[in-house]
Amino acid sequence: MEDFYHQWAEKEFGKHIGSEAADIFAKLDGAYPRACVWKHGPGNVNMNKTPWSTVQADYALIDKFAELESKIHKNDTNEKERFDYWNHLFQYSKSMAKVGCIWGEFDDLMISIKAEPDILVKKTSAKVLGLPIRIRLITAWEEMMNHLLQYTSSTGELGTIMNLESNSMNDTIVSTAQDLEALIGELPENALPSKALPSHFVSRLIVPTARTTLSKKEQYELRVQVLDHKERSNPVIYVKKMGVNEEFEKFNFRHLSDETRQSFVVILPTSATQENFEYYVQTEELRYPLGDQLHTVVVY
Repeated sequence: MEDFYHQWAEKEFGKHIGSEAADIFAKLDGAYPRACVWKHGPGNVNMNKTPWSTVQADYALIDKFAELESKIHKNDTNEKERFDYWNHLFQYSKSMAKVGCIWGEFDDLMISIKAEPDILVKKTSAKVLGLPIRIRLITAWEEMMNHLLQYTSSTGELGTIMNLESNSMNDTIVSTAQDLEALIGELPENALPSKALPSHFVSRLIVPTARTTLSKKEQYELRVQVLDHKERSNPVIYVKKMGVNEEFEKFNFRHLSDETRQSFVVILPTSATQENFEYYVQTEELRYPLGDQLHTVVVY
């Protein structure tokens, strides 16, 4: 198994960190800490009554992997992109474990508060003890979602976002807010989840399904999402015949639905897809694929 990971990691992340990364992946294989459970669907946050200060040690290898970032070859955008994917995926699972522990801490406190007969003591405990835990819970939740958004690149991972917001968020964030509000009234802004991307979020152009083959009888449809702090102009796709030194044809994406949602679609004309072709997608600052690569489609 070690030989496999050494070969894979060197191709994935480059020679600078391949060996160290391989050792980490080999140790995590079959021993990865689990922070989620199946409840109304996959990937729900698991409430954990063990303190985070104890559970955190289970993620030491993940922190060790994150430290490799300083050694990665900065000029190779592909190696950096692949490293960022795995690093954010690992940090997402670690953040989920932290959410579960803080949720468990909050749940224990609310159990004791509800058992308290004195209403004044209830309200004081909720404000003095419960609110700070709630704020830490929100901070951990937003950290978790930030890491998830930074590595999401497939339809399945978009489904993970939907599942968290439709299931786990109700138990972890909404219900706990209701418990606290019943005792102390309206919660402050920092005790509620933000609707904005964090200031340190790295803007992304997500292409969840980029086909590599196409029948001449089909139309080539491509959907993309733009995650950014501000609205951008619609992405553009540049297309040409594969391996031919010619000018790219330019086609504009359109909004998939609501223009406030940065989701776009383009359907290429059949005149551009009758032979093998290649393309790239671009906004003002973002590009897919990275660097000067092109995405290739084989037509049959």
